[in-house]
Amino acid sequence: MSDRALFGDRVRRVVIAVAVMSLVATVGALVFGRRLTTPEAQPRDSYGAGALGHRAFLETMRALGVRVQRWTRPEWDSVSAPLWIIEPNQPWVMVQSRTTTLGELVRARADAERVTVIVLPKWQPGMLGMVADEDAIEIAAILTELPFAVSLVRGPIEDDWRTIDAHELARDATRRLELRWPQRVQGGVPVLWDDEGSFVVRDDKALIYVVSDPDLLHSFNLQRGAHAALWRDFTRDTLHAEDIVIDEVFHGAVRTRSLPELFGRWPGVLVLVHGAIVALVVLLMGRRRFGPPDPIPEALGRGPREVIDVAASVLANGSRETTLALRYVEDVIADLHRRLGLSEAATADARAALIDQAAERRRVGASAAKLLADARAVEKTRRRREALVIARRAAELRAALMGTKKEERA
Repeated sequence: MSDRALFGDRVRRVVIAVAVMSLVATVGALVFGRRLTTPEAQPRDSYGAGALGHRAFLETMRALGVRVQRWTRPEWDSVSAPLWIIEPNQPWVMVQSRTTTLGELVRARADAERVTVIVLPKWQPGMLGMVADEDAIEIAAILTELPFAVSLVRGPIEDDWRTIDAHELARDATRRLELRWPQRVQGGVPVLWDDEGSFVVRDDKALIYVVSDPDLLHSFNLQRGAHAALWRDFTRDTLHAEDIVIDEVFHGAVRTRSLPELFGRWPGVLVLVHGAIVALVVLLMGRRRFGPPDPIPEALGRGPREVIDVAASVLANGSRETTLALRYVEDVIADLHRRLGLSEAATADARAALIDQAAERRRVGASAAKLLADARAVEKTRRRREALVIARRAAELRAALMGTKKEERA
């Protein structure tokens, strides 16, 4: 079996460098990939643009001094601030094979005496950027999840905007609303209402609030200062809060902290691929040729047994005589450096320079540096006859410096 590794030192360094750069690029894609690509469209992402988005609501509330956080994890136990579920896509969500209904979430938060605000859907995305009215059956399915009775009140669809003077319970005052095709509810305790129905209702314990018309929060309509002031005062005076959390899980924008979820999807799966490649490279770096391990050879010394051993190694590896000559010269230089007790040197060239200084002091005319240079030149030319001459010169150099001419000549 050969004692040379499958990969050379230079190949190892190149492969490791490529693997590290590829791994860094993968991690960069995980961290910054969402910023470099167009985000996936969601039916009702609270931070999306367009008529069904609520980005203006979020940024306006922040500008008015209310601290707002978007919530994308399917775990709500740590959310103590009022939780806003704006236009849920459906009355339940399934994340990692686990189903959570809106009713379960609302009741759990009510039992913990935490406030939940549900904004009912009214529109749904259509073709070519248009919107269509949401099916009343879908809204009714959401209302049935609530622990108190609430029903939807709709009139005929009208394109004209209507100005509505609504009564507010907290301030005992009137709010002016501007809505297209107002949507109302009945049931619960009215918080904001007019003669035809309620826009905001709550349960008896003031822990669950239902907003009937999402146009009060939509980006295309929130530029009206009266709507923005309504939600600022509602948060502070009715909810008695300075922080609110907007849920995104029921909109389909879910992020989990599960490692299988992270590494099982693109581009996280690239980390596993690159990890497997790096592990394979590490294994191959220490791998040898097939076959049982060679027994530890006895000390051969210098002379015919060394020549036979080196020649056998050449035959086993399929190496050329020129390669053998270069290796033999390097071995002779390393042996002379050790036996002469010279100072430490990391490379063959440095050792050859120290040997030449010792040869000059001993008045030996041969040069180890020149011998090493000639061996390298012959290894490139691959001339067999010159390789034998180089090997003999190496033996004569060692014999001249160590005074063992008879042994080396043999």
